[in-house]
Amino acid sequence: MTSASKRQSRPTVMISPESVVELSKSVLLSLDCSTLVGSEPGSQYGSFRPCGQTLNCWKAFYKHQVKHCTVQKDRVHYICRLTDCSRKLHKSLSSLKTHIELWHLKKIPLPCPFRTCVDAEGLATFSRSQDLVQHLEGVHRDLIGQTISLHSALFLPRWEPFPPSKSHIRPPPQLPPPSSSMVPPINYFVEPIRIISTPRLTRLFSGESSFLPVTHISRHPPRCRMLQSSQAAPQDTSPPLPQSDNDGSRHDFADLPDTQFHCTKGPLTPPNILDPPNFVVQKIGAPQQRDLIRPLPQRSWGLVDSPPPPTSIFYDALRKQVLTQYAEGEGAAADD
Repeated sequence: MTSASKRQSRPTVMISPESVVELSKSVLLSLDCSTLVGSEPGSQYGSFRPCGQTLNCWKAFYKHQVKHCTVQKDRVHYICRLTDCSRKLHKSLSSLKTHIELWHLKKIPLPCPFRTCVDAEGLATFSRSQDLVQHLEGVHRDLIGQTISLHSALFLPRWEPFPPSKSHIRPPPQLPPPSSSMVPPINYFVEPIRIISTPRLTRLFSGESSFLPVTHISRHPPRCRMLQSSQAAPQDTSPPLPQSDNDGSRHDFADLPDTQFHCTKGPLTPPNILDPPNFVVQKIGAPQQRDLIRPLPQRSWGLVDSPPPPTSIFYDALRKQVLTQYAEGEGAAADD
C-alpha cells in the first residue's frame, strides 16, 4: 500500500477494553479546573484563586494539569502544584505525569464512547476505568473484536476533528481562458525598446535569449574613438603622470572592438522583441487620479486660550504675602 492510499484510507479501531478506555478519554465532556493559582495583587481571592479554565475532554484536562505542574525546583525536582497533594516533589517529568494520572485524575469521569448510551439525562459516565470495562462487556459485548471506522456514527464526537471525506470536497474551479481572451477590448500602445544598432548586439539578438543585453558605455565618445583609430597619435615626451588611487577601480575597455554609430538609423527591433515578456503595455487615456504619497488632511482645531502656566507649591502663599507688602507701601505691585 502506497503512502497516498494510506492517507486516503480512513482510520479504524478494533473494539477492545483498552481501546474503549482510550476513546473515552477523547469524548467531548465539559470539565472545570479548580487548581489554585497565584492571583493578581488586590484580587478578592487573596494570594490564590481557582484556575476556572473549562476543558473539553479527559485528555485536554490531563494536559492542562501537567501544564500547571511542569516547574523545576533547582533543576533537580519537579513540583506538583495541584490541590490536596501529599507528594509534591518528583525526580522526573514522567514520574510527575504518572502521579497526576493516578492520583489527581482518578475522580474525573470517563464517558462511554458509544452514542447508544446517551439518554435524556446525558452521557453515561463512570468513575473508574474498571467500571467502564464492565459496562462494555455487559452492554456492548457484541462489538468486542470488531474493526470500526473512527468516523462511524456509533461513536460520540471527540475533541480530535475529522478530516473531510473525499466526497464532500468540491472540485477546484476551471482554469481561466487564455490570456488573449482576458484582455478587454480597448486600445493599447506597444512601446518597443530602443537599442543601439551595433554588430555585437545583433549577434546577441540573433541567438535564442530571453533577456536584453546591456550595452557598455565606452570611456570616450564614438567620434573621438574613430579619430584616434584613423589618425596616428603624436608621441608624448612628457614624463608620465602619477596614477591616482581612483584609477585602480575603473574598468579598461580598450580591448573592445571599435564600432561605428549611425545617428540617422531608426530604432532597432530585434527578432521576437514584441513577444511576451519583452514588451511594455501602456493603457491610453487619463491616468487614475491617485495621490499615494499625499498626507491625509489634518483636523482643524479651534482657537482656545492657553492654559495657565504651572506654579510651585507655595506660589499662592508667597504671592499673597508680596501683594500685602506692596499694599503697605514697600514697593509697586505688578501682578502679571
